[in-house]
Amino acid sequence: MDKVIIYHYTREKKYLGMIKRGLFMPTSPFNSNIKEAEWLKYVTQFSFPVSRLNTCCFFEKNPKNWKEYGLFELLMEEFSGGDYLLEISIKDDKEQPILVRDHSFHSPKNYCMSPEEWRERKNRDSKPHLREAWYKSTIPLKDYNNNFICPEILVPFPISLNNIMIIEK
Repeated sequence: MDKVIIYHYTREKKYLGMIKRGLFMPTSPFNSNIKEAEWLKYVTQFSFPVSRLNTCCFFEKNPKNWKEYGLFELLMEEFSGGDYLLEISIKDDKEQPILVRDHSFHSPKNYCMSPEEWRERKNRDSKPHLREAWYKSTIPLKDYNNNFICPEILVPFPISLNNIMIIEK
């Protein structure tokens, strides 16, 4: 597979940690309650691909659908922050493939709620099928055909600083 260009927003503290380590390490857990020793047994129950840890990225610098569906600002507030926009150039790894899933299942637009209402965790948690549909949308990047509303790219391996460029500060 050719190189893939993706984008990631991060806070300054996380960026400085990357510089210190010399790598951008995946930190978002699939299920933080599962111990590493139990991971291989745990994942056999799923019909879709999973990775223990990943880095969430976008195909676009300015993910329009994420904004239209009320997801981008929520992501920035709760997880990513926006001190830096990174452009990342990587190749898919056969042993740890890049995954893609549709984040639109988390959209307030799908539930006729305003982004303000959706920010309340109780509203998001009240949709029991949400997480399952989101997870079940996961496919390997090599099988992705640009059909997701809000594609979320999951990189499950460390990324060398040589493959990262700050494009906005």
